[in-house]
Formats: sequence, C-alpha cells, structure tokens
Amino acid sequence: MINPKLDPEEQDILDSYERGEWQSIPNVKEELAQLREAARFTLANLELSIKLAPEDLHKVFTQAAAEGVTAESKVADIVHQYINGELVPR
Repeated sequence: MINPKLDPEEQDILDSYERGEWQSIPNVKEELAQLREAARFTLANLELSIKLAPEDLHKVFTQAAAEGVTAESKVADIVHQYINGELVPR
C-alpha cells in the first residue's frame, strides 16, 4: 500500500519490510554494544593535519620540549584551551 506521507526511499523500505525481506538480529543488545564501541573508537581517533609557519612550528617544538611533551600534545593542548575559552586572542 502506498503511503502519500513517505518519500520514495521510505516507501521502498516499507515495501521491503512488508515483503518479509527484513530479519531480526539475534542478540541485538550485544550487536548494539559492539556498534556503539566502534562508533566511540572512530570518534576517539579523528585526526587533523595542519600546516604551520616554520617559525610557529619551531616555537611549538621549543615549548613542548621545555614542558617534556610532544609537539602534537602541545598543539592539542593549545587547541583544547582555546576552544574552551581558556586562551583568548591578544
């Protein structure tokens, strides 16, 4: 039965369901837990590649070394402080 409130993609899904083409997932709670963990892992491992001016990069490396951290950690800390309002433009 065609439902005028559905767009074509939604209607295709409904038709497929009504034809019995959908199957329940055994252990759905376990499957959802695995998918949530995969999503968390994906979000936790996002990367950003940036280009910095050589003089800025030198300062980052110098400050990071003085603090005993990596340059990547130093940049991440600066960004974190900035987006949380702890660093403000001069």
